[in-house]
Amino acid sequence: TSASKTITTSPLLLTKATSTSTPQNQPTNKKSPPPITTTSTPQALTLAQTLQHLNTKLYGAYWSTNCHDQQQLMGREAMDLIPYVECAKDAGMTTDSQRSSSSSSSLCKAR
Repeated sequence: TSASKTITTSPLLLTKATSTSTPQNQPTNKKSPPPITTTSTPQALTLAQTLQHLNTKLYGAYWSTNCHDQQQLMGREAMDLIPYVECAKDAGMTTDSQRSSSSSSSLCKAR
């Protein structure tokens, strides 16, 4: 089963679903981002489409619980619309084909 928390942002209302299969904030693979297990809300998809139109990228690190929490809040479908740039120097290829990435730490430093 899953629990649900409501997080209010202005002007959107997003729902964060947490899964009991993977402990919250615990990456499943130490060298790649953990999988995104939540489903996007219509509001999250609208926001992601706007961010995509603005050529927004998500710069993150596989070990960052804050980055993973943000991805979980947006949901899998919304995050598929936003390119992810892995900034951790020691990151390897992810096993999730939807979010495959390798370290781009030099790109992160340039930004």
